[in-house]
Amino acid sequence: MSRPASKRRDSRPRIHRAWTAAAAITGLLTATQALAWTKSFVVEWYEPAFYYGATAGVTDPGTDCPAGTIPELDWRNLLKTSYRTDADIEKILDPEAPQRARIGGIRGPNKENVYEKPWSVPDGGTQPVTGKLAYGFDLDNNPKTGFTSPDGALRGIDNESYRTNGCLMAWRGPPRESVGPKYANDRMREGGFTVLITLSGDSTDWRNDPNVQIAFYSGKDKIVRDANGAVARDYSFRINPDKRYQSVVTARSIAGVIETLQSTDITMRGYNRAALAFKKGKLRLQINEDGSLSGLIGGYLDIEDAYREMAAGGAINELVLHVNIPNFWWALHKNADAIPDPATGKNTAISSAWRLDAQPAIVVAPDASEPVTVARLYEGEPMPEIDRRRRRQPGSGEPVGPQVVEQAPATAPTQAASASTLQK
Repeated sequence: MSRPASKRRDSRPRIHRAWTAAAAITGLLTATQALAWTKSFVVEWYEPAFYYGATAGVTDPGTDCPAGTIPELDWRNLLKTSYRTDADIEKILDPEAPQRARIGGIRGPNKENVYEKPWSVPDGGTQPVTGKLAYGFDLDNNPKTGFTSPDGALRGIDNESYRTNGCLMAWRGPPRESVGPKYANDRMREGGFTVLITLSGDSTDWRNDPNVQIAFYSGKDKIVRDANGAVARDYSFRINPDKRYQSVVTARSIAGVIETLQSTDITMRGYNRAALAFKKGKLRLQINEDGSLSGLIGGYLDIEDAYREMAAGGAINELVLHVNIPNFWWALHKNADAIPDPATGKNTAISSAWRLDAQPAIVVAPDASEPVTVARLYEGEPMPEIDRRRRRQPGSGEPVGPQVVEQAPATAPTQAASASTLQK
């Protein structure tokens, strides 16, 4: 029988299984002197905060998408061009000689690769979300525009990413049930990457503090699973000092709800190597009774970053995700709602919201010398990450999904200390 997560041994190499008493005391003294409290977490699940308007399944018609999830593309129609014969199309579609990953994108009027030049073909339209309910924030402070929250408490929610992507097969479904996030979070839980959060404040009660600092980091160590397969609590993780995935924001907590008071840039690690960089962002996290966190992060995401993530998969993404990639490019530009380009006046960013859940953890310095006692930025050489797959150019057939990486085992005393020992 497997031992409970709190009592299991961590199999990763380390100098010893727990901090010495002296180190623990030093950490406590540092925490006491620096700030009144510090809490750290490992993200155990995060995904786009899309509202599913059907009552069952992941593809059924609903208030969000009355026609249901976007079906598989009509490839014979997509591949029909003035320079491609019916025999050519049949050869490409022949399962014994699959060529779609290489040729499917060459359908521009002058044989352009439409993944590299989506503007070379006209906008064929895509099925948007037509429902009125969504999760997120009123980013533009205009309650008269946007969606309404499912509970009716908030109007003017800006989530044009949901309008654009919410009917796509990869993203549609109830929380934790859509195909894309399930794949990405499974990869994260299997050791592909780790996302850490540290909170600190100067009040005696972290649930009621007018000055909360929140830091996001990438982690050096793999997530630990408990006997039931869930993400285990109270394990320690070293910070990977990679500037691409770090940010610190100021918030406040009232009655266990942590919220930013004004718009701010929030950066954290995304599913792939690219960061989730929310411009003019907002954050709202609930402190749960068991000490875990859950909530929303939102803001404006760069539309070209979003397009590159999709286009990198080329025809594979069109096949698997049922998305017409050039039409996706047009939809992003049509629905972009913030940060206009100074030269053209066209918006370059699209509103978005992500939900996340995080379990209590111990976040330690990159060299594992001490627990983190202040939510702050770290500088240093990021730990190398080795792809099992080569990075590819748009249209090369690389599917969208997390870049699975090998993380070095801990070589310092991590993963054994109790949160109650090292955190106030």
